[in-house]
Amino acid sequence: MERFKKIVKFSAGCVVLGLILLAAASGNIPTGGEGGVIEHNLREKRDATPLIYSESEEMPRLEQGLSEIKLR
Repeated sequence: MERFKKIVKFSAGCVVLGLILLAAASGNIPTGGEGGVIEHNLREKRDATPLIYSESEEMPRLEQGLSEIKLR
């Protein structure tokens, strides 16, 4: 009986996790302010979203430093 309870808990957890992943992967663009930012970025061909900004003003210098490290 104890093993059955563990299997049910595990299965329920897998279902919940699967539903969360399904919702996250739906790819819907939010409406309103956030959607406007995404649309603007797409229109301006910017590779960024309101959730993740990974740009740096010093990116060329950082990339140069990285290539120098790789050559060592």
